[in-house]
Amino acid sequence: MAEQVFKKEVDGYYGGDYRNDFFGESEIMVHVTLREYRDLVIDKARHAEAIRLKDEEIRKANGERDAAKQQLQGILEKLGIENEGAES
Repeated sequence: MAEQVFKKEVDGYYGGDYRNDFFGESEIMVHVTLREYRDLVIDKARHAEAIRLKDEEIRKANGERDAAKQQLQGILEKLGIENEGAES
């Protein structure tokens, strides 16, 4: 594949998402059907929702971990034991 220089058009994009608006001089045009486009949009939305749910699970697990650490620290303090590994 031949090397080509890509340009980025940013004029006229106020508030828009122009991070991926690159084009080359010999750019290829791709046509998709409306159904294919809708499928792509639906797949992207499902993926974004799956990521959101996983992030929520991570936050919940981190909260449970932190609560367990505090509970363990409280028990160790009552027993008079120093917990050197509690911070990791």
